[in-house]
Amino acid sequence: MFRLAAPDGQTYELQLVRVLKTMDQHVDQHRSRTRDTFSMYFQGPPQPYLPQATYSFSHDALGGPHHIFIVPTSRGQEGFLYEAVFT
Repeated sequence: MFRLAAPDGQTYELQLVRVLKTMDQHVDQHRSRTRDTFSMYFQGPPQPYLPQATYSFSHDALGGPHHIFIVPTSRGQEGFLYEAVFT
């Protein structure tokens, strides 16, 4: 479980439910290179709704804090689904 520290001082647990990897072709003036890009999807609780923003995440195995920008993508019976895109 990941712990998200909200600006109001509350801490919420989010579960990593999926990681999708894609290849991105990056072109600049000097050279063309390929780099890995990926998205992480987190299942959050039904309440509260967390608007898109950068939040402080921590994890027992990965440490922290890690500042990650998340966007809510959908709401289901179990809560909100949030996406973080890394490029």
